[in-house]
Amino acid sequence: MTGFGEFLGYTFRLISGYFVDRTGKEWPVTILGYALLLSVPLLGFSTTWKVAAIFVLCERLGKAIRSPGKSSMLSHATKHVGTGFGFGILEAIDQLGALVGPLIFTFALTLTGTYKAGFKFMLIPALLTIAFVIYARITVPNPKELEDEIKSQTKVEIKDNKAVYTKKFINYSLFIFFSIVGFVNFPILSYHFLNKKLY
Repeated sequence: MTGFGEFLGYTFRLISGYFVDRTGKEWPVTILGYALLLSVPLLGFSTTWKVAAIFVLCERLGKAIRSPGKSSMLSHATKHVGTGFGFGILEAIDQLGALVGPLIFTFALTLTGTYKAGFKFMLIPALLTIAFVIYARITVPNPKELEDEIKSQTKVEIKDNKAVYTKKFINYSLFIFFSIVGFVNFPILSYHFLNKKLY
């Protein structure tokens, strides 16, 4: 289920990105993706592994849904400070969250001694995140207006109103695919360590 969740998290970005590109509805898609963060604290209420698996898939799906819309809006918002610098700030904050999130969970787990209580405690950061996203939507309803000048950068060739992916895009996609296909994440490693199959 973990492997399928990772696969879903990367594959569905193509669908979400295509939808955002065609409709221009970055905010609804992004808000929906962040709303699925609620599946993390809901893990604390799951009673069977099947229900927990559904919540894990929902969390991965949420990341896949929100990523293209978020990146699209950031491309407009970062024009004032520089696109590279803006995305660098995003990655730094993202890594900070990847560090603080588990620390918060560990703190709750230490206090209560149960995983369920730890997951339930994650409801607070999940709600705060959704609140900030909604506040950003109210403050900046049209991210494209953040750009002083919109420079068109054609990333795909257009022929007969149909997008024809370039050779560079296909090669890059294949490179990403083969880079990730051999990646083993921690949930899979921890399962084998638990069953003492790696030593």
